Amino acid sequence: MSLRIGFIGSGGDFSLLPFQYLRTSEYHLAMIGVNGITPQLNSDPRLQVVQSQGENVQSLAAQANIPLLDFRLPMEQLISLLTEFRLDLIIVACYNKKIPQSILSIPKHGFLNIHPSLLPAYRGPVPLFWEFQNGRSEYGISLHKMDADFDTGAIVSQKVISFADGVNHFQANEQLGKLACDLLADYLTALENNTDMEIRQQAANSSYMSYPKEKDFLVNNQWSAQRIYNFICATLHWGQSYPCQVDKQTFRLKDVISYESEENSEMKGNYSLAGKVITIKCRPGILKARLE
Repeated sequence: MSLRIGFIGSGGDFSLLPFQYLRTSEYHLAMIGVNGITPQLNSDPRLQVVQSQGENVQSLAAQANIPLLDFRLPMEQLISLLTEFRLDLIIVACYNKKIPQSILSIPKHGFLNIHPSLLPAYRGPVPLFWEFQNGRSEYGISLHKMDADFDTGAIVSQKVISFADGVNHFQANEQLGKLACDLLADYLTALENNTDMEIRQQAANSSYMSYPKEKDFLVNNQWSAQRIYNFICATLHWGQSYPCQVDKQTFRLKDVISYESEENSEMKGNYSLAGKVITIKCRPGILKARLE
């Protein structure tokens, strides 16, 4: 008997690709959970979810005649309706509300969250922002069971991924969404065969990061040029400028043009200006960027 699955997601590729995989898979996608039945599923601007060609999980579910369940309903009514779906599992990708244990326990195998970091590191709503800000060379994705707290449930699957220099938010989420589909396929097969395994998260290795504030967009020429370049490329969709202090002067970077890993021995001083273009000596490397 095919698994009966519910799904909660939004409008970016990190949600859409797993949703599309489930919709065309051998499994029965029985229900889509939404936080209010509205044209745009996710109304929280801090999540920076941009629709792919106007599509979101909610609109695609409506086209496919998959029932929508509004998670803002009164608790008693929500529990009753959710129970009627007789779900084996609910899969979540991009949902920023806590789900109470009374709801988490309804599907036979609970809730499974797709999280874009190697848990327990970078728990929270926008892990990619912080990973790029910290200049990581390896990224990753985790499938984990959900409990009543954010991103703390047992891990069932993880995989490391590396991004090319200059990857933007949308490209990164597309790559992560594709990887999530592969992990989901393996996990659902294991679940059907009763061979799935859970690994409890180690709190000692955990970190939680919330939404960034304006100060979190500061960059520093003591960073490598590569780190600044990749951080700005990956976070431009936030629409912020990037203050950078060099020689006690603060330059507000609008975006980046290029970087070199090695220092230019012919460059005099720590920066040079040519109109709205600034060249900055970093530690190590040379960054070329546009000013506001």
